Amino acid sequence: MARPNWFIGLPVRAQELPAGILDSLPAGIQRFHAEDLHVTVAFLGPVAERAACAAWSLQDWSRLPVLSAATGPRAAFGNPRRPSAYGLEIDGEALERFVADWRDPLLEAAGRPPDPRSVRPHLTLGRPPRRLAATMRGRAREWLQGEQPPVPIRLDRIALYTWSDQRPRRQFARVRECGFGGPDAAADGVTAPTA
Repeated sequence: MARPNWFIGLPVRAQELPAGILDSLPAGIQRFHAEDLHVTVAFLGPVAERAACAAWSLQDWSRLPVLSAATGPRAAFGNPRRPSAYGLEIDGEALERFVADWRDPLLEAAGRPPDPRSVRPHLTLGRPPRRLAATMRGRAREWLQGEQPPVPIRLDRIALYTWSDQRPRRQFARVRECGFGGPDAAADGVTAPTA
């Protein structure tokens, strides 16, 4: 049985991404299913379901405003010498601030330590096999050099994810999901968590 894995993220609609970006990934890279595309807010890891749900319950997410962002350049994630994922940087001041404001409070609510890494919003499109052949590494480097203009995306939902029971076709399952309240939701006086 797979080790538990929980995170809170913002679902991304595949149809809002640059045309053909998923199909452009080199052969051998396992593409994410369209329903698995997301920007991670807080990676909770192998916590119990109760702890993950405690983090999810930290906020009434429906009261928060929709976030606007844009796709950025292609990127590799993880160890620079042996990337564990390929995808896109996601640009947007409001998104970066959202992740910075909520990541550590969500981790704390799940009983996890703060994340010391800098905030780097991104969208994973696919993962390479554990042992990447030299020819595939070359294709991946070529893919990273490809360019496409930025495309605006609308992040209007948040979800609590865990492993899917449909792996490998689907990597993740949404256990909880909530739509944001819209552009005027901030008028309700909802603010970022305070220490």
